[in-house]
Amino acid sequence: RDALGLPDDASVVITVGEHIPRKNHEVCISALSELPGVTLLFCGVGEREDMLRGLAESLGVSDRVFFLGFRKDVPALLKASDVFLFPSFQEGLPVSLMEAMAAGLPCVASRVRGNADLLADGMGGRLCAPTDVNGFAEALRELLADPALREAMGEHNLKSIQPYGLPSVMEHMAQLYCDQLAQGE
Repeated sequence: RDALGLPDDASVVITVGEHIPRKNHEVCISALSELPGVTLLFCGVGEREDMLRGLAESLGVSDRVFFLGFRKDVPALLKASDVFLFPSFQEGLPVSLMEAMAAGLPCVASRVRGNADLLADGMGGRLCAPTDVNGFAEALRELLADPALREAMGEHNLKSIQPYGLPSVMEHMAQLYCDQLAQGE
């Protein structure tokens, strides 16, 4: 937070992803406009960045939206944030969501395949329809107002993402190879 010039008591929401239509980042800015005093960090680059900057300006929140570009320190930025926001229209295996969960963050994400497969609504965060700006804003408002709830949801995410961690995946892959080799004998 120091490196970004944010006070320790700031409410910080982060989103990570390429600035493309599928990621639906305009919902992030629109929801932010309903949340006075909240800061939004954008990690990523892409074709829609100018449009997103223009939207932030038109909604009067450009002073609270930080476009950080491509970052190699996403884990540190996640640790410096309070909530992860991910309103995509479509996901397969959402790595950014997985990273946020592994960082112990509560998450507010769109209710689409991939996100809904990983994030337990009400347990690790909130799921909203991709275009429900009010739903996203309300979910963020709820989490930002309740540190104990954020902590509980973050702890849930830390546990629930473990099966996707490298040790578990390597063990599973090794078992698959052993099974295939045994069938070949």
